[in-house]
Parts: sequence; C-alpha cells; structure tokens
Amino acid sequence: MTIRPPDFQAMANELNYYFFLCDTSLKKWYYLSLPLLRLLRVTEQDFRDNPEIWMTLAELPGKDLDNKLENLSGSRENIEFAIPVSNNENEKFRLTIRISSTMISDDGQVYRLGSAEVENEGMVFKQEALQSRDNVIEISARIQKMLLTANINKSIRDLEIAAETIPSRKVDGDFYEFLQIMPGISDFIIGDVMGKGVPAALLAAAIKSAYFKSLITNGPVSSRQSDISPVLRIMDTMISRKLVELEKFLTLYYCRINTEKSLLSFIDAGHTWFVYYDSSAGSCWNVKGSNMPIGFTVDQVYRTFLLPFNNDDVLFFYSDGISEVRNSDGEMFGHERIRQLVNAHHHLTPAELLKKVLNVIFYFAAQPFDDDVTGVAIKSAKAEDSLIMSRSHVFSNNQHIDLQNLREQFSEDLSAAYKPVFEEDCTKLVIALIEACGNCIPVSTRKIIVEWKILTGRTEMVITYSGSDYEWYKVQPPSTGDFQSSGYGMYLIQQATDSSLLLFGKDNQKRLVMIKEFL
Repeated sequence: MTIRPPDFQAMANELNYYFFLCDTSLKKWYYLSLPLLRLLRVTEQDFRDNPEIWMTLAELPGKDLDNKLENLSGSRENIEFAIPVSNNENEKFRLTIRISSTMISDDGQVYRLGSAEVENEGMVFKQEALQSRDNVIEISARIQKMLLTANINKSIRDLEIAAETIPSRKVDGDFYEFLQIMPGISDFIIGDVMGKGVPAALLAAAIKSAYFKSLITNGPVSSRQSDISPVLRIMDTMISRKLVELEKFLTLYYCRINTEKSLLSFIDAGHTWFVYYDSSAGSCWNVKGSNMPIGFTVDQVYRTFLLPFNNDDVLFFYSDGISEVRNSDGEMFGHERIRQLVNAHHHLTPAELLKKVLNVIFYFAAQPFDDDVTGVAIKSAKAEDSLIMSRSHVFSNNQHIDLQNLREQFSEDLSAAYKPVFEEDCTKLVIALIEACGNCIPVSTRKIIVEWKILTGRTEMVITYSGSDYEWYKVQPPSTGDFQSSGYGMYLIQQATDSSLLLFGKDNQKRLVMIKEFL
C-alpha cells in the first residue's frame, strides 16, 4: 500500500486537530494540520525550509531531545512522550506527542503518523487540543465514509439493498461496494482489512481499487457466466504478494447476483459467515465458503459457490464487529443469534431488517465496540420463472430409503429436460445425487428430504438432513494405484456439479446444495 504525502497535506489542512507526518527518526515533520501550525506559530514555508524546526521550540537541551528521540525511533509500537514547548510568540505549554502508524509513499519514503495534545489548561488552544485526542479516528472515519462504505441503500430491478457501517473507537478496515454490471447482473463485495485506523482504511481503499481494475481487466461480463473466480485471481495477482510482504491480510466476500437466472455466485476469502433465507422452504441457514484470507499465501485457487436466489429470499452479510461483540458475561453474540434474527424478521425490508439487527446488537453489547459494525441486507424480488419441474421426497428416518427409485425418477426427469444433448452430464448428475444420499442418509438422525429442481439451463439438487458435517469442497482425487474400495463418492460429486455447498441451520440441521449449469 502506498500513499502520496501531498494528499495528506490537503487533508491535514481541512482538519481541526493537531495532526502530522514525520520520518522514522521522529525529528523531521513534513505535513501538519493548520491548527498545529498555528499552535507552534510557524508557517508551512518554515517547515518546508527546515523540517526539524519544531525541535528548536522545545525547551530541552538539544542533546537530551536527540537522545530521547533516538531511544524511541526504533519502536514499531505506538510512541508517546511529553516535552515543554515555547512557540515563536513565546507562549509556553507542555505538548504530549503520540506517534503510531507507519506508511510508505510512492517514492519509498517511510512515514509515521502522529498527533499532539496540549496539557496546559490555560492555553487559548485548549478546545482544539481536547479535540485532537480523536484525530486518528476522525481521519479514518473520513476515509471510510468517502472511499470504503459509500451509501448503497437503494432498489434496483429485482433487488432491494441496505448497508450500514458504524465506526468503532478504533476505526478499522471494513469496506463494501455494490455495482450493477449490466441489467440483471450486480456485483457485491464486503471485506475487512487486518489492522486499525488510517493504515487499515487506506489499505482497504487500495483493495477496492484493485477490485475495480481486475473487473475491467477480466473483460465484458456475460449473463451466462456464473464463475467469478477469474476476477479474484486477477486481483490476487495484483495484491497478494504485496500483502504477504507487508504481513497484512484481508477477508472478503465477492458475490455476483444474477436476477435473470435467480442465482447467487460467491467466493468466500476467509470472511465471517453470512445468512441465507430460503423463502420457498421457509428455512434460514448459515453459509461459509472455503478459501483463506487474501494475503495468507499467493496464487490461491478461488472456488465459486452457487445458491438459488428467488423471490423474497434474503442475504445478510456482516463483519466480525457484529458476531464478536460481547455482553456483560463475556459471551459473544455469535453467528447463530444472527441467523435467528434474520429468520424471525425476514419479512421486513432490508433497511428495516438491518436496523433490527443493529438495535439488538447495541442492546446486547456491554461496552463500546472494538471493531467496526458493518451489515448488508439484500432481498430478491425476482420470481422463479424458468422452472421446468421439481420433485421432493420426504423420509421420516434413514431406514428403508429406496435409492434405486430415486435414481430412476431423477434420471427420467433429467432425460425429459436435457437428453440427448447433455446425456453424459445427466448420467454424472444421477451418480452425484445417489453418492450424496449415500453420505448423508446413514448419518442422519431425523427427517431427510431429497429434492431436485430442473430449470432452464440449470439443475439444483438438495438434501436436507441432521447429522455429521462433510467438507464437500475439500476433496482430493482418489488414488487408483492401490484400487481403494471407497472414497470416490465426493470426488464424483465435485466432478459432476459446478458447486456443492453445505449449509448449517438450527438444531444441527444441514442442507447440501448441489448445482449444475447446462450452458
């Protein structure tokens, strides 16, 4: 992440706080807010001519001040020290100096971010000094408001969207963006950069810029294209090595909503869970993808997952500032409570739902938030109009389920819709469904539902059960060298489908969603 110091001078000139940038020796001060210039009674030209002029105002012997700064300059942690000062109009006061974040300019110059506070109660600058305590939060909030979390509360064709970010005391790197790529297709990202304050906010702004560039580099978007991984691969190439070098990382959801196909495509790069409300089934699920945060490693293979997104379905994305807030007993709010809230209030508009969740969070919290609180609610207003046929089988338990009958019915339904053009794909899907049943049914402790929908251009297979988890997306090709007798099932499912995703509901309930597109 790079910065252009002159940009900070322009920002500093607008701030009513004692704010500055210095070099790593802490001696040279390059960019100052106007209140700090006025406090020291010097001009911008004075500092351009002599970046160390502030040291001549300190009422300490030069050698003592040099020694103090040399002892402090090697620290990577926040630095704080106090010195007596006499400004150019001989006004005397005690200045507390705080130096925190490290940043790098385009020409490779390393800077430290600093603030100052006047301790003398009699100073005419008292009010400005009191305000300066929060300068880092103020700067971060300005960056966040302008660059990271623009207002996306709006309705577009077949979608309603609401978003809100409430900065914490330490303002971190939460960000989001919503873009209508073309009629019927919209992209959405939500992320969180490791770190706090100005550096995290600036890094988040750079991430958004990299996303826009990668979207353009990837070329025109097709309504037939559901795999969004090429965009993230380009973005990964741009930023991952730099993040690794900086020892920084970010978590991210990248989503594409295709209202023409009533389909959500998403990639989860280590972000928190999100909530998916399925209006047709009246059920609500916690959802998680498979990738690591960006910056953990380079050249990740990003996996796209698919979910149906039909009329009155709801998506709720959030940052860990919501899920990790704690009450007076130290208990975290957690993902399950968020799922329950969305399930109970799915009928509300996205703006109303978001307000409801935030109100509950504020009531639950025992103290001010340590992280930004970010939530995004999206609701579909697109009816499913491409359905060819659907079938559902409900079994009270895992005993005496006729897999042969399921196989024959599913094969007949696929044949009627897709054969002979997609005969091989249909055969693979029949195998995938039966293999999935073979994994889910034996471990299920309660009712089992096996269903499928055949739509124009797509087939959805869903198994709802209660039992053990399966990491359906973490499957290695089975070895054929030792002629293993089992372990092929999940690999065959992966090969036959475009997405296989396990959802998590109440009371240990699971739902396996498998989708295959016929393009």
